Amino acid sequence: MNRNAIVLTAFLAIAALLVPTQIASFDSDADEELIDSNIWICYGRNISIRDHNYDEKTYSSIEWRYSTVKADLDIVDPVKKVVLEFNVPFEICADDTYITYYVRESAVVSGTPMTEDLTVLINPSSYVRYVKFMYNDGTDATYYNAPVTSEKGYKYGTQYLADPPAKDPVRPGYKFVGWFTDAACETPYSPSYYHLFDSSRITHIYAKWESDPDSPPGNMVKIDLQPVDGLKFTYDGLIISQGANFTYTATAFKGYAYDLSGSRSLCVTDGRTLDRAPDGDGYRFTLFDVEQDSTIILTGMQRMYYIHDTLHDGIRITPYTSPASGSLNLTLSLPSGSQFNAIESTVWMGGENVTGNVVSGNDIKIPNLTGDVYIFADGKNVEKPGSDFPWWIVALAAAIIAALIAALAFLLRKKKAVMLSSSVGSFHPVASKDFSGKAYQFLDLSKSRDMDPVYAFAVIGKDSYRRDGYRFEAERLPAGLSMSDDGVITGRISSQPSPEDPCSFVVRAIARDSDKTVCSGEFRYAISE
Repeated sequence: MNRNAIVLTAFLAIAALLVPTQIASFDSDADEELIDSNIWICYGRNISIRDHNYDEKTYSSIEWRYSTVKADLDIVDPVKKVVLEFNVPFEICADDTYITYYVRESAVVSGTPMTEDLTVLINPSSYVRYVKFMYNDGTDATYYNAPVTSEKGYKYGTQYLADPPAKDPVRPGYKFVGWFTDAACETPYSPSYYHLFDSSRITHIYAKWESDPDSPPGNMVKIDLQPVDGLKFTYDGLIISQGANFTYTATAFKGYAYDLSGSRSLCVTDGRTLDRAPDGDGYRFTLFDVEQDSTIILTGMQRMYYIHDTLHDGIRITPYTSPASGSLNLTLSLPSGSQFNAIESTVWMGGENVTGNVVSGNDIKIPNLTGDVYIFADGKNVEKPGSDFPWWIVALAAAIIAALIAALAFLLRKKKAVMLSSSVGSFHPVASKDFSGKAYQFLDLSKSRDMDPVYAFAVIGKDSYRRDGYRFEAERLPAGLSMSDDGVITGRISSQPSPEDPCSFVVRAIARDSDKTVCSGEFRYAISE
């Protein structure tokens, strides 16, 4: 049996169904060379392994065994299928940790029994991770962000963790030598390098330079292209010659869905809007004549979510479109003549079981999609109570429960507020501090440099963070800072506040369709030199 004949692929097909459970994390810096030549590394939860030599004419039998304990391969029950498929739930391995599975293939080929063992190192995440190719010129500038998605699965030593940038970096006065795994540039980057990501979801590769007096002179500028989870940005490099154009394309990663028709890209450094043109399944954006270090964001896109259903016992569901955005209203029904008289359904959204919030009888009503949806339904029989059943007790209990639910709904009514995020694509709250017994989101501003952009979100309830559909206005914003109509705060503080100034400002979210203020938030700040 050829050791190179077994191919592994990794997917994220059902990761959103599983409840996260924290387990012990690992040392993400322990990137050592692997000794076993038959090790596979993958970054998704669903594993599919097949023997590419398989031929039903020569293979009289084939079976697989797998376990997290190598010694158990001798005792676990075999899976008698041509392709071995299994998933790794959150309960066994949380996001951004890792686990090792041992797999054994046993087959009879042309009358000869054959066995092969392989090791699968799994490091899953529900998010895109990045290999950052660093410019390595004495600053922390990034030349290229190469994504690693849950689709990534490969045999160790046969391919790169992430391919190096197609275009080599340029540095006046120097010659580019290659990419290395350490800042001192002692170990070349090769397929022998692997990385187990932790919650930072990044690893670094470094450019090596040699002095070259014949290199053309010039000045370089740096582009800070803000990432959006689920969107793939393609470009030549983030360090370009001063005065050159910067172009990138935006498309959705496999497994993600976005409506990019309303997207636009802004240079928050000088306020320019990038030129936009269709490009395949996405759009191409260009910033012309870049003269200074620039921060670029993509805004106006709409995240969409996939709807999946697994229905048994002939259960039907009303038609729907996937991917979708906004609300979702579906109805389940039993076929005529069914042996069952009721439906038992479970609904997951964004990795959480939301059944109790969205299912009423056979109706599924989700007012605001915030993640991929998985619907499971089975038929069941519910016994009918006898005619002498004391229905007045049921009625009384129902009335009491209704009153309790009404009281609870009043207590848990949706909270509305504006909050600030460090990311535009998904909500990552800015840190908070306590002032006189009350917590405020807090900005630490410097008079010596531009602040990192922050983004206003309208928070409606517990889990709804929205930017689309609102415009934002600020009151008492510190001098030197500005906020765009879509809630992006940028700039550099230009003056020290007076002693009586509370060092606070207010942001309001205003509905674009009605010009009514929906919610607001107050924020604090401090200034350093």
